[in-house]
Amino acid sequence: MISSLLALAIFSSESAAPPKVELRGDFQSGFRLLRNGQPFFVNGIGYGGGGPAGGLEAARAMGANAFRTWGADQLPDVLPQAQRHGFHVLAGLWLGHERHGFSYNDPAQLNRQREEVRQAVLRWKDHPSIFAWGLGNEMEGFDGGAHPRIWRHIEELAQMVKRLDPNRPVVTVVAEINPEKVKAMNELAPSIDIIGINSYGGAGSVSRRWREFGGRRPYMLTEFGPVGQWELPKNEWGVNTEFTSTEKAEQYRRHYKGGVADDPKLALGGFAFLWGWKQEVTHTWYAMRLKTGETVASADVMSEFWTGKKPEHLSPVITRFEAEGPVQVKVGGEVRVRLEASDPDGDPLTYEWKLYDEAVELKSGGDEEERRATRPGALVSGGSNGAVFTTRGLTPANYRIFLVIRDGRGKAATANLPIRVLP
Repeated sequence: MISSLLALAIFSSESAAPPKVELRGDFQSGFRLLRNGQPFFVNGIGYGGGGPAGGLEAARAMGANAFRTWGADQLPDVLPQAQRHGFHVLAGLWLGHERHGFSYNDPAQLNRQREEVRQAVLRWKDHPSIFAWGLGNEMEGFDGGAHPRIWRHIEELAQMVKRLDPNRPVVTVVAEINPEKVKAMNELAPSIDIIGINSYGGAGSVSRRWREFGGRRPYMLTEFGPVGQWELPKNEWGVNTEFTSTEKAEQYRRHYKGGVADDPKLALGGFAFLWGWKQEVTHTWYAMRLKTGETVASADVMSEFWTGKKPEHLSPVITRFEAEGPVQVKVGGEVRVRLEASDPDGDPLTYEWKLYDEAVELKSGGDEEERRATRPGALVSGGSNGAVFTTRGLTPANYRIFLVIRDGRGKAATANLPIRVLP
């Protein structure tokens, strides 16, 4: 893997001109990316943007060298930041989803999409920060993903993009892989250089499955992180239970190791999801960095992979987080939570306990949801050993207890617990 310092040196020395990015190698000997003749391995993040200053600075300091976008509409905002902080960008070119109403049978919609892709490439192809073009994100859908009409259109777009910009590889991004999808890509979209695979609970087996399903091209994990909510069973009243940030960090470790680090021949890197925050079931499920700026243990894990050494300063560790007593209580009752946590560096910790309304309008495919309201009057007491919440004054409904632990030096840990208030 290329070091972050070398990547920055390559970037800085040639920041005035668009790069020439080449894919070299074959299935037998292995593939690699060269940027202006220098090896380039993708130590990437899915950049959420926004938030306090220092988000990209922190990622760069931890060894990240790239981020991806999902649509060309993001590029005016993020490309200046990429250039300022020495990041390389997989520039996403959004393709329509049939679940959103787009039809790959409609010539007018296809023509409009083709023109949008063409205009985006022409506008941005001379930018020095872009290292590859990303055609779509999960546009093949979730019901097998082998629709010939979609893959033929992607092939047509790939050929067009390569004519417009022969100096960068073309990537397409899919939601997981299966034998039918890989077969369709192989037969109908041969002009795609690199396959981007979004995988969560299955990320640790992507390398093995890619080969078993007939994949012969190089790939990147274009989204990976903790186990996804759609991959987990719901509790008895129909909501998901989230892992602590400590538990999720170990999932990042397993998923990246099995999906990228253990496959030096076909894996060209990956993008950890998400360097930022979004409301998806909760506002912490995928967050590697909190809205207040702190990073959690998943960022520590990725920094170790990116740099080859553990960070000097580590996030707090949660070893126990569980209810003491029932989590389904009547109005006027109490819910108690037991906590055991520590800091590897011996830093003094602070504990923020809150009660939120449970999300009720969950969406699919990563579509962002509305963040829920807090109930500040529900906290009776909270500290280093746990918390007590009262349900007095609450409406019968589903709620969620949240905890954020901070060490005062930019590191944090998170946990939450769903509860149900009965009449």
